[in-house]
Amino acid sequence: MSHQMQNVFIKFYEPLPEETITLPVNQLEQFLPDAPSKYGVAWVFHIQRDEVTSDGPSTSEGHKKRGPKPKNVWSRTYFCHRGGVKQTRKDVNPGGSSGYVRHLQKPSKKIGCTAKLKVTCYLDDPNTITITHINKHNHNVGDTDELQHLSLSADVKKYITDRLNDGFDKRHIRLAIQRSFIKFLSNNLSFTVINGNSYLNQIIHRNQIVHADEVYNLFYKIQNQKYQRHKSQHESVKTWLNELESQGFKTFIDDSSFYSQFTFGFLSPQQKQLLLEAKSWCLDATHNTTNIKNGLLYTIVIRHPIKGTGYPVAFLFSADGSSTPLIRFFTFLKLIVGIPAPLKITIDVSNVELDALSSVYPKAQIQWCYFHVSRAWIKKLRTTEQGTLCDWDSL
Repeated sequence: MSHQMQNVFIKFYEPLPEETITLPVNQLEQFLPDAPSKYGVAWVFHIQRDEVTSDGPSTSEGHKKRGPKPKNVWSRTYFCHRGGVKQTRKDVNPGGSSGYVRHLQKPSKKIGCTAKLKVTCYLDDPNTITITHINKHNHNVGDTDELQHLSLSADVKKYITDRLNDGFDKRHIRLAIQRSFIKFLSNNLSFTVINGNSYLNQIIHRNQIVHADEVYNLFYKIQNQKYQRHKSQHESVKTWLNELESQGFKTFIDDSSFYSQFTFGFLSPQQKQLLLEAKSWCLDATHNTTNIKNGLLYTIVIRHPIKGTGYPVAFLFSADGSSTPLIRFFTFLKLIVGIPAPLKITIDVSNVELDALSSVYPKAQIQWCYFHVSRAWIKKLRTTEQGTLCDWDSL
């Protein structure tokens, strides 16, 4: 890790300024997000509270109150992130039906801190703001016990996001950040950092504590941004299929059931060519591949002519468990894509798949998968009725 990267997120907390701070109005959006990593305190704005403007305060009916003309364009009050009191619901029985109350795993960050941050923009200088600290904190800002109530800084989140985009493993990112802090401690504090020594656990900043779930949450956000083309899942899938079609893919959408059963499929130009030349297929159905209820992913697999291993050549997804989506997809492959009937098709022990293939490719020889047949026999043999083995004559 370069020295420039170390300087991005390795810093000691600075003491809170006691005097009034004056800044250009456009720097407020930078000052507030930087406060947790710079001073060790976060400031929260409660949107429901009144905000004073140059028009003066108003009554609940919307009429202006009589009073002196305000001296500021606007003002806003921010509260310490440890302000307020933890709310407990009185209508909830602690411990639920069991009556067992679980011990607190983490103390509440709400401890009634009355410290505030008032930001004011005055009429005589509307391009400048003044920031004033009101009241003192009732906790030791920047102390080790306070770090659990802070979040990672924007710089560290950006560093992690960049490394994830570069293809780094999530665990490697955490180790890289830890090594950077070890070097920083060794260079700036009066002791030698030795592997296995307790000094490795010296905590000076929240950015040192990078939890696995924090890295995963950023990874999950990146994944969503990469594949989600629209807030609506249906529209996102349609956009994806349009993009694939522009790249030469063959795409299938069942217009009659797409919005109700999410039925769609696709295959690439390379997959199409392999499917045209294949003499035998395997059709496999996989359950619970997405968060779509009852979603099924059907995959047509062939033996690759060069590698000799299984190779997927077409995909169909649907929440409809009947043979209808399969019949329509196989018809699409036969009439639109031009896929002829193979000599042999291996399927799961599924009458749905059997009916669909028989209706579209009646000349193909269809056989059940040996693994699924064996598993069905084992399940049947293990079946018991009232504590006795099943009747062998019924097998």
